[in-house]
Parts: sequence; C-alpha cells; structure tokens
Amino acid sequence: MKIQTDQISARDNTNLNYKLLFPENHLKAIICLVHGFGEHQGRYQHLAEFFTKNDIGVFTYDQRGHGLSEGKRGHTPSHKQLLEDLDQILDLIIHKFPKTPVFLYGHSMGGNVVLNYNLQYSKPLRGVIVTSPWLRLAFQPPRIQVILGKLVNYIFPKFTQESTMELGYISRDEKVVEAYKNDPLVHGKITVRAFLEIQEAGERAIENASQQKYPLYLCHGTADKITSANASEIYAKNAGSKVTFQLWEGCFHEIHHEPEKERLFQSILDFINQNL
Repeated sequence: MKIQTDQISARDNTNLNYKLLFPENHLKAIICLVHGFGEHQGRYQHLAEFFTKNDIGVFTYDQRGHGLSEGKRGHTPSHKQLLEDLDQILDLIIHKFPKTPVFLYGHSMGGNVVLNYNLQYSKPLRGVIVTSPWLRLAFQPPRIQVILGKLVNYIFPKFTQESTMELGYISRDEKVVEAYKNDPLVHGKITVRAFLEIQEAGERAIENASQQKYPLYLCHGTADKITSANASEIYAKNAGSKVTFQLWEGCFHEIHHEPEKERLFQSILDFINQNL
C-alpha cells in the first residue's frame, strides 16, 4: 500500500488535511471516505488496508474542526459548508484520477454529509456507501435543551458543549473503545450551530430520499445506541429500488470496528464490484 498525504485549502481558506492510500499495482476504483463526528481519518487505516489489497484506493480527509484539519473543534459555519468541502475533495480526486470509478463512503456524521451531498450535487459517482448515518439520534435530547440550543444559536452559534455520548457504545471491542479514549485527535466537542444544522440536515435527507441519485449500500447496527437504525430504515424505504439496505444484528455504532467488520468490508466490496 502506498500513502500520500497533503492538504487542500477550502473555499473559505480553511486547510483540510487529506490522505490517499492506494494499491501497489492495479487501481480499479477509489473510495472517498468521510469520517464521523469527533473522530478523524486515521481511524480507518484497517479499512484502507482491506480495500487496497483488493485493488481499490481509499481517499480520506479530516473534516473541518476535526483531526489535523483547521477550524474550531466540532464547529462548522453551516451544513452547506461541509457539503462544499466534500465537493472540492471530489473535484480533486476526479482531477487526479479522471478515468477511475469513484465511490462515496460516509459514516455517522459523515453519512449525513454523504447522503445530503448525493441528493443535492451531481458528480460522476458509481455508487454510495453509508454506515450508521446520523439522520436522527438513537435517543431524544430533552426538549428544553433543544429550545435553549436554538436560542443560543442566534446569540452565540460557536458556543461549544462536550458530547455526553457513552464511549462504550461505539463498539463491543474493548480495545477499540480504549484506543478511542486515548486518541489525542479524538474530541467530544460540538457547537450549537453544528448540532442543529446536522440534525436538520438529517430530517431533510429523510424527506427527500426519493430523489436518491446513485446506487446506495446503506447499513446500520441493530444495537446502535448513538444514531437511529430506524431512521436509516425509513430512508431506505423512501429511496426505493436504488438502495441495498442491511441491518447488522447486535452491532454497535461503528460496524467497521465490530467483530463482524471483515464481513462488512466484504459486503461493501461486493457492492463496489457489482457497480463497476
């Protein structure tokens, strides 16, 4: 596996760090991967190793406010800015590899970004892969907290809160949880603006799922206590025949870090091969 790292300046001059991992010889496709809230691209190295062994490159980047990229931790000026960042990243990939099929992959918050991008933008993609998207949370925030959040959003949109997420809910693998807790690039910060924008974008995606453009592999763990598997199922039903939907029985939020991860990777590989 060969690795290239660099950064790109977003349209508002925020520097975004990216990494390209690709096979030594033949390159038959590229996955553009968008990570979830609070984490970073480095947590997908094992996934990249699987796909590069199968002649598929993986292009990852740290979203603004995450990992090695610039920006206030856990903040975005708007949800649209996240979509524009992704659009710019895809332009870069297509420019570098104009004849190579591209697949878009998003997890959790990244899944929210990817699904909304796939509904609103047009790029020559072969397919979309989404795991455990943040369309709705698996729990309902207190109503008073939501009301206060909307008020604070008008006054001080960059007001930051620490996530109350139980870290043990990310995976049943204790080593994964421990590594997450000790990772200096992981954070639990999110601003009021970012939280509200992501929540609202999740609802928009569900409402507009019938406009699904590309073949989609969508999956969710049935034991996910962070994001709603039911919301993913509703999206799949609304989107219709373009979607291959799979529930992973007993899996927590990060299926790619669960004991079943090799089966997940194989399912994604099968989807990619079917759409080449």
